[in-house]
Amino acid sequence: MRILEYSRGRILIDGDPVYLDQLEPMNSFPANLYYRIIEHLDSSNEPYRDRAGVFLKTPKLETTFKLRDYQVDALKFWTKANCRGIVVLPTGSGKTILAVKAIEEQKCSTLVVVPTIVLVEQWRQVLQQAFNTPVGALGGGQEDIEPITVSTYDSARLRAHKLGNIFKLIIFDEVHHLTAPSNRRIAERYLAPKRLGLTATLQKAEAPLLILEELVGPTVYELGVTDLAGSHLADFTAKTIRLPLSGAEQYKYNRQYDIYREYLKSRNIKIRSPRDYLNFVKRSGRDPEARRALTARNSAMDIALNSSSK
Repeated sequence: MRILEYSRGRILIDGDPVYLDQLEPMNSFPANLYYRIIEHLDSSNEPYRDRAGVFLKTPKLETTFKLRDYQVDALKFWTKANCRGIVVLPTGSGKTILAVKAIEEQKCSTLVVVPTIVLVEQWRQVLQQAFNTPVGALGGGQEDIEPITVSTYDSARLRAHKLGNIFKLIIFDEVHHLTAPSNRRIAERYLAPKRLGLTATLQKAEAPLLILEELVGPTVYELGVTDLAGSHLADFTAKTIRLPLSGAEQYKYNRQYDIYREYLKSRNIKIRSPRDYLNFVKRSGRDPEARRALTARNSAMDIALNSSSK
């Protein structure tokens, strides 16, 4: 009989190795493949003992929050996708409320991962109000673990080796942050079989989408601002305004992007397609110089997207 254990972000299998599609038979897997290992063993009727998932027990979870019609549809599509996937909705359309209802329906231990300390407190207040139960917090000096806990991306990453097997559902607010190499480790080291990604701005490039699909799931529901304007959101006028970088920003941008460009040149790597870029991202997981180049590229993009002129 195989025995599954969790250790520092990996699933260890005592017994015969497991075969997964396109992978060699192995006795050790990244934690995010836990759901596939369980599916494989269940479907093949092979006996096993699961000591990997030690999920916290949750109190009774009920809320009076009501969903709008499009939120109901989004939750339905996510559930049909085996509770794995990304929902794209514009700012102000109620993604947090959608997440609350997902937690209520699944009734399982949940980690909500958010970008900032401010959002930790906002989510914590909403969840405590919704369920009338203590909600844990990680980040900004707080380290309070409850069956429902909210964490910054940084804190979730730093504590993955301790907390990676106690949450059955993980919700990524602003899920596009997961494409950064450091944040990808969060999704890889938590075994949570149920995953919900939320964002208002999902990149359409194939490579980031492939990364997110592997770590969280496919995009299961998407509406833009124009879909909800005039009904659930106020009408608006969109206008593109091109803004220059400041001298200091341009200097920093060039310096960071040059690191990325020089690495590609030194390794004779050509990025001609989304698949090429995805292979480069995967390379960063085993090559420190590639990781440095990818981090530099991301820093350059961050400078361009967050110019002071905005």
